[in-house]
Amino acid sequence: MSPPRANPGTPHPYALFLWAVMPAAAWLTLACLPFVDVEAPAFRRACRFLGYPALVALLIPYLYPWRRLSLQRPRGNMTRWLRWHIGAAYLAFGLVILHGRGHLFRGGLTLWVVIVFALVLLSGMVGMALQRLVFRLLALLLDRELAGERLAFERLALIARSTELMENYSMVLDSDVLAWGEFCKAILQSGGPLHRVVWNAKPLGANPRTAIRRVADAAPGSEDDRRLILAALNELLTSQNFWQGQDPAGFPLTAEGRELLALRAKDLSVAQTERRNRLFLEAACPDLVRRSDRPPETVKRFFAEEVSGYLRSGFPSWGWLLSAEALEPVPRNHYLRARELAPPGEVGRVDQLWLWVEERRQMDLEYWFRRLTRGWLLVHAPAAWALLALVLMHVLSSIRYGGLL
Repeated sequence: MSPPRANPGTPHPYALFLWAVMPAAAWLTLACLPFVDVEAPAFRRACRFLGYPALVALLIPYLYPWRRLSLQRPRGNMTRWLRWHIGAAYLAFGLVILHGRGHLFRGGLTLWVVIVFALVLLSGMVGMALQRLVFRLLALLLDRELAGERLAFERLALIARSTELMENYSMVLDSDVLAWGEFCKAILQSGGPLHRVVWNAKPLGANPRTAIRRVADAAPGSEDDRRLILAALNELLTSQNFWQGQDPAGFPLTAEGRELLALRAKDLSVAQTERRNRLFLEAACPDLVRRSDRPPETVKRFFAEEVSGYLRSGFPSWGWLLSAEALEPVPRNHYLRARELAPPGEVGRVDQLWLWVEERRQMDLEYWFRRLTRGWLLVHAPAAWALLALVLMHVLSSIRYGGLL
């Protein structure tokens, strides 16, 4: 088996700029030599012939957009394609200098070719430098960076989770677990009710099991471990078989729980099933899981008037970064007031809503900066296609009036 091929590495526009510097340096060297007559017919013909290698080098960068349109097909490493895209453009510019024998500003079509070509190169260099700067800023400013394509999906997921939190108050939050270490030990305790319904559940994956062990050994564990456990637990609460094999007589269920147990599992809605399972969870470990109840009016008003509208809003405009919403899309004093007015058992719900507001603000920040990294293409792409049209006009006119060679 052959060893894996090394990654070609990230192209650096300033290093590849040497591809343009070397032909230009060659021209300047020849032009300064006293024994070289740059106006001699042979030298003029050789420089004119270099127009065809310059045209070939110029056409290579236009293959990169075609490669971008077929990312799912195995057509080579994208970094290598980008390196050829940049390097061939610089090489073409250097050959253009030789082709024109340094006389690039005589006016007419040649002048426009040079101006647009320089605009294409400069905009590309600015774009590459801007991307490096923005990605460094995102690493410093964001707790969790998403791919640009996932921002819209994550925005919809935030809306769904926040709505579910308010309408389905059976969801288990981080603050609902009163003692994380004891709770995870109860799940690991062989023969206990939580061990049977949680640890032995088939949908519980290997990662949540590992997280449960880590939190049981070193409570309260990391935030990522707790988040993983909560996601798995809330998924289990939607299962109709959560109660399977349990005797309800041995648990101090509320009247609501016994009423739901009296119904057949297949007749329950998803919300009713989750509610029944949450009540069992509270009855199985009453000292470890907080009792759930309907959100009070103060929490509902905070969600409806402040949080929901922001989470459902579109991604920000260009002026968003300079506005007050970039710092506080939902006023912090409104959050603190809702937290103060909420009952002690509902503070965790208010905190969770605020965490999602902060997560959405970071998504807006990432969206704004990622859009900034694409802004240079508004100059680069039109200028590149205009350059191709000008070069083709130059080539056709040159062939028409001067012949192929």
